[in-house]
Amino acid sequence: MASPQFTVAVRDCLRPDLNPLSMELKAMQAGKKILVREEVLITILRSHFAPAAGSTPDLLFLPTSCGWAANEAGDGAPILGHFALAPTLWGAHVGNNMIDKMESLMVQQWPTNMVVLAIEVPTYRTSWDGIANNASYGRDQMRRWGMRHPNASALTIPYEQRNPMPPPATVPSLESRSSLVAFVGSVHQTDGNPTGWSPLRERLVKGCQKSPTDCVVISDVYTTDASRAKIVRGSGDDQTRLDAKQAYRTARFAFQPWGDTLSRAGIFDALMQGAIPVFFEQEVIDQYEILGEMRSMSVRVPLLACSEGGIGALGYLKALTADEVARLHENVLKYRRDFYMPSDASAHEAQGDAVDAIVRRVAEHFMEDRADGVQQQQLRQQPQQQPQQQRRAALRELPF
Repeated sequence: MASPQFTVAVRDCLRPDLNPLSMELKAMQAGKKILVREEVLITILRSHFAPAAGSTPDLLFLPTSCGWAANEAGDGAPILGHFALAPTLWGAHVGNNMIDKMESLMVQQWPTNMVVLAIEVPTYRTSWDGIANNASYGRDQMRRWGMRHPNASALTIPYEQRNPMPPPATVPSLESRSSLVAFVGSVHQTDGNPTGWSPLRERLVKGCQKSPTDCVVISDVYTTDASRAKIVRGSGDDQTRLDAKQAYRTARFAFQPWGDTLSRAGIFDALMQGAIPVFFEQEVIDQYEILGEMRSMSVRVPLLACSEGGIGALGYLKALTADEVARLHENVLKYRRDFYMPSDASAHEAQGDAVDAIVRRVAEHFMEDRADGVQQQQLRQQPQQQPQQQRRAALRELPF
């Protein structure tokens, strides 16, 4: 097995005061509400990224059960820095008293060089009135986590794949895909309100109803007795998952409108099957672009196109040139594994997956910080020196 580009050690300790949080996470996992299981990530890190005996690791991962405090359990300082995994979307309403249990992590004195991984950072309550050119991002409905946490950086990571098997090595070509676009998701919440606090999903489905040969749709609109639980992640039945997989394999594009949050599992379900994600706002693209090449393998349809009188999402996709679609699909095939998060440690990809991308990006972040510090010192000494060319978007500060 080839040596990893960067090495990772995992803190090993026991913190009884963190048991309430650990027990809550186990209960959430049993209820299929965990979006990335920490124990799977830890197993992969220990199996594939461990440093040689007696050597100092580049990075140190801090498990929830051990706490995020600096210099806990006598572990030595890594060469570059520390990172940890937030139990769920950063700042979202999840679990009974989850915020109170998270407090035990928040009040600790974290390491100076720290990155927190989460499915979405920050978590937004996105809405659209069906008229405006842009969506509205609000956090008023989200709990404000970490009012007392030390400074740290944040990295948005993919959802865990439900299929324990790695993504298929090959996927259908563009020419063999019989549909223009697929949509898998609910249109209405259980209380009857529109999913995503906007008419967007309903308009997408209505557009497909007018042009059924262009679309494959799995939604509560088409089945009167379909419950939202059969469609959304975590509680969908096996047949729905199989249908979704087939839908993404037969379509060139995949609608990915926001729902309760900006991010959704369907983004990565579609990518693994070779479908090009279609977004309707920029923030979700920007969050994932920090980790990998999301912008170059996705499409953003302006909300103006989905307004009354607009050309519609289908019209926008049909207006793309064949060369542009071919380029997007080529990039999906090239970069999709960077967004594959294994649900089982045995499915970790030898040729690289999201775990490799995460470790690499966290390490590069700390290296960039060091380089910037050296560069700023040089600039102070030599004002005429020009700064380096801009790199991939920097990690954001972890929000309060």
